[in-house]
Amino acid sequence: MNRRHRAASSSDRHDHVLLFTHGHSELAEDNSTTAYTFTEATKTMKVTVSIADLPSISYFHVSCPDLQDSPFRQRSEILWSSEDLVLFTVFLAHPAPMEYFIYRAGREPSLDLLSGAGEYFMREKVDPSQLAVVPDGAGGNFVLAAFDWDWLSARCYLHVFRSKRRSWAKEHLAPDFPSWMFTNRPGFCPQNVIVVRGGALGYVDLWKGILLCNVLEEPVTTRFIPLPNPLPGNRRGYNNGMSERASWVRLIRDVACTDGLTITCVEMEDLYRFVARTPDGDVLHDSDIDPSEEAGERRWVGWRLVAWHREVSWDYWRKGCVLHVDELGTVSLPRHPARTEPLPPNGRKPSSSSSRPTKLPLSHVLVFCPILCGEGVVCFLSKRDSYRDHRAWIITVDMRKKAVRGLTPYYDETPMTFNLTYLSCALKKYLKSESDGGRSLVVEDTRPHGKRHRLSLENTSSHSSQPKRTLRGSTMEQRKRYG
Repeated sequence: MNRRHRAASSSDRHDHVLLFTHGHSELAEDNSTTAYTFTEATKTMKVTVSIADLPSISYFHVSCPDLQDSPFRQRSEILWSSEDLVLFTVFLAHPAPMEYFIYRAGREPSLDLLSGAGEYFMREKVDPSQLAVVPDGAGGNFVLAAFDWDWLSARCYLHVFRSKRRSWAKEHLAPDFPSWMFTNRPGFCPQNVIVVRGGALGYVDLWKGILLCNVLEEPVTTRFIPLPNPLPGNRRGYNNGMSERASWVRLIRDVACTDGLTITCVEMEDLYRFVARTPDGDVLHDSDIDPSEEAGERRWVGWRLVAWHREVSWDYWRKGCVLHVDELGTVSLPRHPARTEPLPPNGRKPSSSSSRPTKLPLSHVLVFCPILCGEGVVCFLSKRDSYRDHRAWIITVDMRKKAVRGLTPYYDETPMTFNLTYLSCALKKYLKSESDGGRSLVVEDTRPHGKRHRLSLENTSSHSSQPKRTLRGSTMEQRKRYG
């Protein structure tokens, strides 16, 4: 029995939560997740995480209790999370670069400013969205790395900050990309970052593959792992190249490495059946004859989810779960409360008709954006009629048992943007209570566990029952159901 199956059979714990990536500036009560720091612009800054079990949403609160007015011009944004770390940015109201912070969960949560990071990214014109951190030995040292693809030269770089040296370096990478990388959809465009044991960050282009960068080595070493070919129903999205929105792939794919050793890739695919047309009646008029017309039509018959996994050292992928939507049966969509987070634009409340509980087959609901949340668990975003709806649900599915574990209603503030506003993270397992053997989460304890941390990094660097469905993608092709 390999490591993956041992882990799956030995534990049913679900230590991952689904974190809303836009922080809330309202002051939250202290709990076991609370941490503090101090900056000149924000004075005391406080971070508190409201942890909730799946499929409920967890929230990240960033506030400045010393200030009467918020110093932020917009919500803080979580860029990345792995294990006990969260990397986020705040947008200050006065003219200044964005500030970046690292939050560490644990018995004594901490919050540290990455001084100079905002100025460096502005000066080097780096998009900080693909940013990640790896611990570097003991003493709180770390390596921060940001991926950068130069479209003009078709080269990739890594901007690396090493806390031991308190300085930045720009390293040119020479990955072993296969030749097919440049025949269609040229370039490498990572959508997320995973962490692999041994100090490697994996920059994931969900269409193509994973670029492993061992940032603890100098110079940084790289290795490319191709992802499985897109499923047949998704090939057109890949072959359309740059004409398709780069974020479209988030609707159908996700990649995660929850134990640092085994990489999992899941992909959704719409399934169709070809139905041939036969003339009605026994008479065929000359005016009805046109050989150029389609001899039939495609009818939508559901979707499937296919999971692949591999250990980092393998040179192949192994197919795991194959799940069809009909295997999940009927679900009861919970009603939306009059007020829930995140709120719809302008605080709009749902209409009275939207509050009626609805029971229907899951195949009658628009399901998209699979998000891997630990071993064998995947969350989906779902809507009743179209992507443009603000009323939505999060569905948690156990892939091994092929069962729906729960549904939670929420309001989608950014419909049709396809930006991932929910992030799977493992903070929960670092917030366990000692008194119950680590089985429960200490979130009801309101004592001020958080410590105030001065700027430990301040010298780092200067510088209907069946709704109208649409094909996942920009084609917006009408689905037609079979039977």
